[in-house]
Amino acid sequence: MQELDGRIQHYAWGSATAIPQFLGRDADGAPWAEVWYGAHPLAPSQLPGGLSLDSAIAADPRRTLGDGVARAFEDRLPYLLKIIAPERPLSLQVHPTREHAAESFAAENAAGLALDSPHRNYRDDNHKPEMLVALTRFTALCGFRTPRRAAAILEGLGTDLTDRLHSLLVRNPTAHGMRAAFRTLVSSSMRPPARAVEEVVAACRARHEAGASPSPRIDRTVSLLAEHHPGDPGVAAALLLNPVTLQPGEAMFVPAGALHAYLHGVGVEIMAASDNVLRAGLTPKRVDADEMLQCVSVAAAPPLRVAPERQNATSVAYYAPVDDFELSMTTLEDPPGVFGRRHAVPGSGPRIVLGLEGEVLLETDAGRHVLPAGRAVFVPTARCAPAVAGASRRRASREPALPPAADGPRGRGRRGVGRRPAGRPDPPPGRRRGTAAGRARRAGGGPGRRRRRRPDARGGRGHARGRRAGHQRLPRPARRPRPRRDRRRRPTRPGDPMTAAPAEIDLHTLHLRIAGLGIQLDFGPGHDALAAEAAHLWAHLAADPTAETGSAGPELASTRRTYLAPPADARAEVARWVATGRGDALGPLLTRPDAVILAPGPGAAYALSGDVTREIIGRLLGTRILLHAGAVAHPQLGVVALVGASGAGKSTATLTLGREGAYLTDELAIIDPGSRAVTAYAKPVSRISAASGRKQDHALDTLGLEPARGAEGIDVLVLLDRVEDASPALVRVPLAEALLALVEQSSSLWEVPHGLAALAEILGRTGGALRARYAEAAQLAALLADAPPAREEAWEEIPVPGPVEPAEGTLVPAPLAQALAVEDGLVLLAEGRATHLVGLGAVIWEELGAAGSLGIEELEQRVVAFAGPHPDSSAMLAAAVDTLVEEGWVRRG
Repeated sequence: MQELDGRIQHYAWGSATAIPQFLGRDADGAPWAEVWYGAHPLAPSQLPGGLSLDSAIAADPRRTLGDGVARAFEDRLPYLLKIIAPERPLSLQVHPTREHAAESFAAENAAGLALDSPHRNYRDDNHKPEMLVALTRFTALCGFRTPRRAAAILEGLGTDLTDRLHSLLVRNPTAHGMRAAFRTLVSSSMRPPARAVEEVVAACRARHEAGASPSPRIDRTVSLLAEHHPGDPGVAAALLLNPVTLQPGEAMFVPAGALHAYLHGVGVEIMAASDNVLRAGLTPKRVDADEMLQCVSVAAAPPLRVAPERQNATSVAYYAPVDDFELSMTTLEDPPGVFGRRHAVPGSGPRIVLGLEGEVLLETDAGRHVLPAGRAVFVPTARCAPAVAGASRRRASREPALPPAADGPRGRGRRGVGRRPAGRPDPPPGRRRGTAAGRARRAGGGPGRRRRRRPDARGGRGHARGRRAGHQRLPRPARRPRPRRDRRRRPTRPGDPMTAAPAEIDLHTLHLRIAGLGIQLDFGPGHDALAAEAAHLWAHLAADPTAETGSAGPELASTRRTYLAPPADARAEVARWVATGRGDALGPLLTRPDAVILAPGPGAAYALSGDVTREIIGRLLGTRILLHAGAVAHPQLGVVALVGASGAGKSTATLTLGREGAYLTDELAIIDPGSRAVTAYAKPVSRISAASGRKQDHALDTLGLEPARGAEGIDVLVLLDRVEDASPALVRVPLAEALLALVEQSSSLWEVPHGLAALAEILGRTGGALRARYAEAAQLAALLADAPPAREEAWEEIPVPGPVEPAEGTLVPAPLAQALAVEDGLVLLAEGRATHLVGLGAVIWEELGAAGSLGIEELEQRVVAFAGPHPDSSAMLAAAVDTLVEEGWVRRG
């Protein structure tokens, strides 16, 4: 354990006072932008005796880094830690992926460019994902808005440049349209003149002063950028981007390709050890917009906020979705000058420990150091059991995120993202590991209201673990049913979708029963092969339409789907119909309202199952919780739901776990919002074919799967995050974050009465959602068998106000479907969207919801009465209201 001397960076945008005050030094009038703590070769930290940290690591990488980190990161410390203090906006920039950086760095080396050449874009071969945790209020721009929202902000500004951008977005409201608009601003061949940018700035100022802005916050940002970078096209580009405000303790992750600019504040920044920056503007430094355009992602995406996870009584951790680093913060409350009880520091591995406030006593088996604010030490892997005591409030620690290393001292393994660190102290008796604090602090300094719900009489995680999966296996069918030739003459009843066929149509017909829904599949000319394949794939769900259903639940209306081949594929069969005198039946068949044109071939069965799934979703909307998820009944884990977007590996994960138990679904989890029971939808499993690269359906019996009838409820809920070559990791997800993820992977949850509360109840019963980061499905069973402790969070469903038209000068809450109060704020659900409000935003919405309508002055009085006075309360309130109005959660008259 050795002290580090941080390297000061005097960039023009830095604050002249913030970092000197942090370090306890005298300001000299120069801008102090950053302090670097790490081993980056451009500015490595110095150790006592004059040796640099990168040289010390190079001399003995296995001892300092450990075998796991040394192997994974080629004998280099994989992260760089900074204190960053922008007083003025930084450049508009992106960072490359690791692959693009390696290729481009090699190309510039081959071209003979020196590392310090002003013509270089790439200073090293690494990517540069980064995470920032605010120490003060911190503002930034990050990521592109949706084209629709960007067009709305541009509309009405009335300049030639904004009209051109608006036209591009309206004509093509996709990522392609956004790329065209952004290219218009920054490309070297299309860059607008300074005069055009100044017209945009003037229009934004005039709109804001007139009170007519659809986004006052972004109009103010445009004016701010123009003060420091007049005429720069990056000023106008701000209209396309998301504004971000972080309060102290809040964090944001910036992945490769994300366009961003830090504006003002002080924060702790941790990143992969790289200095690769591609700039688009707002800087006197080198701008290579054309190279930047090759790396930027223009997909509409909100800023990636990172919620801290409680590790023990004094520490929280911020986990980024990369292997290069983790960051934790420890807060100690001992009196000044008193070093009290020792507290274990979470995690292990090569770490840099940095004091943030007061003084911290840091101890390892190698000695002890007192760290004032700004002082840091490097703790190598060989000395990885630090503890802290303090007359301080906070210290920060960071480390690479890697799987357990074989050489960890004292038997301690290196932890992966979110894995419970070895050596974590046991919680006090009677307290459950990993439970969240019962109190949250809101912006303004006052304690938040404590929300509680009545505990489930059956218990939380213990109940889920203790009961059986609650499923029944279906016997394998003795034989595969053959598709029926439906020649029956049915009586016609008005509105009956099952009786619209003409009297004599020779069709292959398959009857299914799923979730109480009778589905008839008719196969028209040219689909004999598809009919036979479907009969095999769906055999376990086939039903006799003349038999009693035996269904325990209410019977839903029956439906029918008719699959027709394209004319070219059906020509021979149609000719046979005509030759046998049945040509008059073709017209009614082709005009059926349920007819679907489906091309024969290897992908036809997969397309059919997608159509059946959509039909089921359409029939169940508003009556069931419908999750885009796989589900299995596992003999040890219970009923496991695997939630994820397309490409997250649901089918493969379901197949891997389902072979050990019973299979419920690989695509659609159907949950009763009242009983929380899971209805089986044991459709054929969809897998990517190695030969064609496309998905194809597979029968359950060919994969060794047993279908289940259903289950009493979900025991384990997993959010899948499949990343190639990722180290496996499993973390508990905070309630609000889990709810937002589930809303995104659900179908019309807002139409389900109390659907949000039902999801919160399910999460409580399962001990909280788990986020699994993995590369191969085979890793999941071991991860889930050693899941982190249950996470308990209080919540309460709150009534939503009815629609109110705001009078002039008043504010009202926007119409909602459902809302929950959670420990750190509110979760709001409206049609097609959801959000998590914290701090001042949550207080504002609650006060408006209680009053129905308030003027800004009355609202400020209520907020101050709740949260306490603040010298900037008016400005803070105005900014928060602007954000809520801009995002559509509050309406202004």
